[in-house]
Amino acid sequence: MSLLKTPAALLAFTLTFTAFTGCDEDDTNPVSAGSDAVITTPVITDASISAGDTASLDPSIEYTLDGFVFVETGAVLTIPAGTVLKGKAGEGENASALIICQGAKLFAHGTAENPIIMTAETDDGSLSASARGLWGGVILLGFAPIN
Repeated sequence: MSLLKTPAALLAFTLTFTAFTGCDEDDTNPVSAGSDAVITTPVITDASISAGDTASLDPSIEYTLDGFVFVETGAVLTIPAGTVLKGKAGEGENASALIICQGAKLFAHGTAENPIIMTAETDDGSLSASARGLWGGVILLGFAPIN
């Protein structure tokens, strides 16, 4: 009989393995798993928000999305009114996009008087409304049977 076939041994192995595969000590991610924090770094990458995190953005910081930024299952991202998010240029696999996964939550609190602005990194206020394809945008991955 294998040692890992008993429930107690399997549980002990799983807990030991999990304990040694956590975050590195040099992890500079401003939000750690299970945290409730404000992201204060102006560049947001996929490492900025992990599954289970509860994070908010600060409207006084102009954020830049660098690559695909996934808000993973169980994570909550709050974007207050007046926040500016800019996506780095790119197409396809090189695009920058905010991707809300199934089971994640996005709370966007923009208003007509104080909107959330999501635009391209190159937008200095002079982009026309017809400018398209400058970044990946926002992608919502819901539980609907079709897109």
